[in-house]
Amino acid sequence: MRVIRHLPAVRPRLERAVLTLGNFDGVHRGHQAIVARAVAVARAHGGLAVAALVSPYRGTRAEVREMVTGTGGTFVEVFVDTPLAVVEERDMVMLNEQRAEAAPATPPSVPAQATWSQVIEPNPPLLFRFSAIRFNSHRIHYDRDYVTTVEKLPGLVVQSSLVSQLLMEMCRKELPARQLKSFDFKSARQIYDTGKFTINGTPSADGREAQLWALDQQGRVSMAATAKFA
Repeated sequence: MRVIRHLPAVRPRLERAVLTLGNFDGVHRGHQAIVARAVAVARAHGGLAVAALVSPYRGTRAEVREMVTGTGGTFVEVFVDTPLAVVEERDMVMLNEQRAEAAPATPPSVPAQATWSQVIEPNPPLLFRFSAIRFNSHRIHYDRDYVTTVEKLPGLVVQSSLVSQLLMEMCRKELPARQLKSFDFKSARQIYDTGKFTINGTPSADGREAQLWALDQQGRVSMAATAKFA
């Protein structure tokens, strides 16, 4: 593995590079196939396999690094030095299939009485557009034939990142004078585009934080979150 701080330093090696670009929100089967294909093509042509991650998560970088080096490739991590007006740091933790199956089967309960509530109707254009702006090419979010015949799921998967973004936007709408300081969430189950779902929230008495949650079409908790304000 090599860590590159400036793009000019790696430019000569990119002449035969095979690039895979995306927002790897975890390393799912589709991501693994894409990276493995990039490594195979790069090795066949004597080039370099590059996994370019848009807004990469700390844990995801480690997973991609392990995948690339494990298949004989060279992992190059590039940092672009540029001033930023807003810095957002995310650290996602995801269970692998074995750990997910071993997780407690007891569904979480609704955390509180809702003060805010909004009904969301997921539809293919919404899911496709959200995937597009995040460079997320995973077909489970926009290809109904694939998700129902290959993945054997009941419908298109609503992105957990979309659900969390909707919960954050609820905070902005209901508490416009408050600046969001941190947002922690945990996904309990997937939401599909087979019907409407709801997002809900309730603020603390002092307005310094809020509990938020999303309920799927059957009224089950899909995501629970805590927002804290400056």
